[in-house]
Amino acid sequence: MPYPRTLIWFIVRTLSVSRVLARTLIWFVAMEPWVRRFLYSGDNKHVFIGVVTILGVGYIPWYFMTRGVKHSSHQDYMDKAEEARKARLST
Repeated sequence: MPYPRTLIWFIVRTLSVSRVLARTLIWFVAMEPWVRRFLYSGDNKHVFIGVVTILGVGYIPWYFMTRGVKHSSHQDYMDKAEEARKARLST
């Protein structure tokens, strides 16, 4: 059961949350019945779009977190450890 907008507005005002966050929260609450009807309708295209949306929500942050990162192998780690050990022992 979605919360009435007035209750959300009261919670937002009580917690001193920004207006942008409050409007976003109200928008999500207002869209919840539509999203539920769309995702759980059982129509093939709705299910496909729901799966793509959920995968996109997970993939986009993963992409931005891992872009530009060179995944090092165990040998790279061992080489760096050896260099650090030599530098520490040479001083």
